[in-house]
Amino acid sequence: MRMGQKEKARRGAVKAPRADAKGKPKYAAAGSVVGQLSPDIISTYFEPEMLAMANEQLLGYADELMQYNEQLKEFERQQQEAEVGGDGTINLKVEEPVPPKTPLFHSKFWVDQLQETLSDTSDYFHAKNGGWKIPANAARFERRMEEKY
Repeated sequence: MRMGQKEKARRGAVKAPRADAKGKPKYAAAGSVVGQLSPDIISTYFEPEMLAMANEQLLGYADELMQYNEQLKEFERQQQEAEVGGDGTINLKVEEPVPPKTPLFHSKFWVDQLQETLSDTSDYFHAKNGGWKIPANAARFERRMEEKY
């Protein structure tokens, strides 16, 4: 600071132009703040979207399983009331229900695994210690040493 002059505003001290906006754009990520960009793309943008899709898939699968269970009970009830032909064959009016296909996230365990993987990846790349920087700096050091000697 020079004598008699005001200190200039630094970039970090000035608010982003739209940081105080009241609404969010239609396609904004769940963890984002309007007017501010986050360098942590994984936890800010991808994690909320992927977890929402995984939970939606899990709920859909649970609903399909409940419907399948009801269809199976109905099938067993009709199987007990089935008509037996004169030659001993059983005549069923309804076919056996087909179980639903198992999606990738078919239990809460797999959703938790996804969340843990995403948070570990985010921490690895955006930790204060810089977990990825140590091996990268070591590789750069080795490369420079080989070039010199």
